[in-house]
Amino acid sequence: MTDVFGQLDSPPVYNEQNMWSRLMNAPTEWLINTLEDYEGVEWDDLSLKMSWITAGMLNSALIAIKFAYCSDQTGMGRFDDGLLWFTEAGLIAISCINALAVFMATKTYRMFNHDKDSQPISQNVRLVDKNQVNPDWTHSGLGACLALAMRYVFKSAHRHISEDAVWELSMWNPSSFTLNLFIFFSPVQALVLHGIDKDNYQYYLIVAAVVCMQVYVLINTYINHLQDKQIVFEEVSYEYNYKFVYPRIIKHNVSRQCQTEDFQTDCPEIQTTDTADTESISSDDTQSTIGTPE
Repeated sequence: MTDVFGQLDSPPVYNEQNMWSRLMNAPTEWLINTLEDYEGVEWDDLSLKMSWITAGMLNSALIAIKFAYCSDQTGMGRFDDGLLWFTEAGLIAISCINALAVFMATKTYRMFNHDKDSQPISQNVRLVDKNQVNPDWTHSGLGACLALAMRYVFKSAHRHISEDAVWELSMWNPSSFTLNLFIFFSPVQALVLHGIDKDNYQYYLIVAAVVCMQVYVLINTYINHLQDKQIVFEEVSYEYNYKFVYPRIIKHNVSRQCQTEDFQTDCPEIQTTDTADTESISSDDTQSTIGTPE
């Protein structure tokens, strides 16, 4: 086949090397795309959704175990009582451990500019050395419980305060996953589900749902309360800075502005004389001096 210029079209050439390189680079490109998607994931929203799924699975498993206790036969055959008891105890233990992880999750802040002789009004502050580094295991979970117990055991009322001591605040900072899991699968709710049998399961399921809703409303109301307090604090701080701080920092004073005037100098005036007259006078003086005998 020829084109408009009468030249033969070359047959399509398949570059086997490019195809092979694409196949070889496909895993690397997939990994790069996965990492880019990983960085763009909203982890708070994902952990919130995962907590709902996990709480639903744990509640369903505990209810299924209690119904297995009540029935003599199931579709899969009778379960062993020891296995059922062990599984139920494990679910309740998960609820209790998650509750500890929620209440013991903290984040520490050090107030370097605060007067060490004036203790902040909080039960979560203590004096520590400025260069002291707390291990990561003391910030959450069982490690935080152990660190808190050791802090109270070795606490001394008349401890020596060093010059480099600063106040350290341990602020409650639970993750969204553990907090939401605590709302929908708290230890109280797990114990309520533990009391289910074939005669009272209607009432116990209602009580468990009421406990769940009560914890949900309480925690979300308190979170909204903290957010509202933060909004009020930011607004008061902004108004104070706008009325009292910013006018002092940025003060427009007309008398201090730069003004342009005609450039004047205080140098004395220099009188100039004619060069020709000066030379003539000098020459006359020289002649008179030479012509006069001594």
